[in-house]
Amino acid sequence: MSLIYKVNKFLDSLKYKFKLNELENKEYFKEIYFKILNNLSVLEDFKEEMDFYGFPNPFYPLKGLKGSEPFFRNRAQLKRLTYDRNSYALSAHRIALGHLTESIMLKNRKKYRGREALKYLNKDLRFYKNKEGVY
Repeated sequence: MSLIYKVNKFLDSLKYKFKLNELENKEYFKEIYFKILNNLSVLEDFKEEMDFYGFPNPFYPLKGLKGSEPFFRNRAQLKRLTYDRNSYALSAHRIALGHLTESIMLKNRKKYRGREALKYLNKDLRFYKNKEGVY
């Protein structure tokens, strides 16, 4: 199975359907957050592998070929499009994690928001939606 096929199949399988009002539930938030975090690590692994195989600049080896070699040019274009698609998905996942991080607040005697709240996510603190967060 080619890397192009694996990456495109994984990208096609990414679907996130979640409700904003459910994010007030701590377990639901953790499920969504860790799902996106896990998919982000898979996308980063794909990016490293594609960088190794020269996907960012696939046309360089073709510079000496005649214009009558469409198979190689189509293959190079498919590599570049797959690399770009993976890059866009990486950016979208990072943005989604940032929005989720800003949307939570934990309270005990002290309020914890954003990244600071993620450190205490497994503690027994009251979980709230951050009204000042990004939505």
